[in-house]
Amino acid sequence: MQNYDVVVVGSGPSGLSAAFTCANLNLDVLVIEKFPIEKKHKICGGMISPMAEKYISEIFEREIPSRVMSSPKKVSIFMVSPSGKSGKIKGEKLINVERDNFDRWLLELIEKEGVHIQDRTTLTKIDENKITVRRNGKEKIIKARYIIGADGVFSLVRRNIAPEIKFKTIAIAQEFLKRENIKNRFYMFFNKDFSPTYIYLVPKRDYLLFGNGILNRDMDLMQKSRLYVEKYLCLEFEVIGMEQWFIPRSKFLGKGDVLLVGDAAGLCNAFSGEGIRLAIKSGYLAGKAIYNAINLGKNAIDVYRNLMREVIRYVDKTIRIHRNFLNMGNEDLEGLILEYVAPLIH
Repeated sequence: MQNYDVVVVGSGPSGLSAAFTCANLNLDVLVIEKFPIEKKHKICGGMISPMAEKYISEIFEREIPSRVMSSPKKVSIFMVSPSGKSGKIKGEKLINVERDNFDRWLLELIEKEGVHIQDRTTLTKIDENKITVRRNGKEKIIKARYIIGADGVFSLVRRNIAPEIKFKTIAIAQEFLKRENIKNRFYMFFNKDFSPTYIYLVPKRDYLLFGNGILNRDMDLMQKSRLYVEKYLCLEFEVIGMEQWFIPRSKFLGKGDVLLVGDAAGLCNAFSGEGIRLAIKSGYLAGKAIYNAINLGKNAIDVYRNLMREVIRYVDKTIRIHRNFLNMGNEDLEGLILEYVAPLIH
């Protein structure tokens, strides 16, 4: 039977941040991932905020390499109000990454730290410190002093330890559009006739990425919003692909010696949909919580909750702002966009 100090379920930024932190604290760590590492794909806008960039630099002690960035490498934030008034947010730009390449870079970093990685492995059961997994059609048991659930908004870890917890989610629809010559901007369009929150458009290396927060999976609204943006930019888009993902609107940090991070814990900016910042931070704090719990003889979840207080306050703030936005009309939005949105981007 395999035996580790920490088993991390999931190989996204939150899980890899947790694994990196634990390994740096001399803990023996295994990361399990249900998909083949070389084929793993994460649906994401791929925008790294200045605060997320800061966390990455501090925790991994490295800058994001150019090879994982898209083209353009950085984009300014450009907002368009319901009446068509527009302006660029002053300050630092967003780093524009190809998300799959970004995740593989983080994976390279944890491999160098001696973290064990096992892909094509699916969690089936958690029984105290024993994890049952299935790989190649066979089940086996792995022992761990601590477990970190980093397996996304529909987390199997969370459903194993707290099946009574039901997460609320918001659907985000994304379309891949044929590359057009637009400015190096992350466009944010605010108009309640076409989106309950905002529409976004950003250039990538080989395509444009167009997205909208769709309540009740209203796909007709997706087409209407695209036509609205086409008219504003005087362009005609060609759709070449589509995908859908979900962001959480509930929170749960774990139980006992099982800690949840990133989307699995519901840690996401409920308004903007940005989650990498909180994924990196929560993974780091989960690793610190486990190390402190071992050395202080305390319950890991209690230490983790204490370390996460500032993060939870931030998430709660974004939930309140998102709720306010849902109740606003276009007239209310017109004068409040910069006041509400600018602080959330950074």
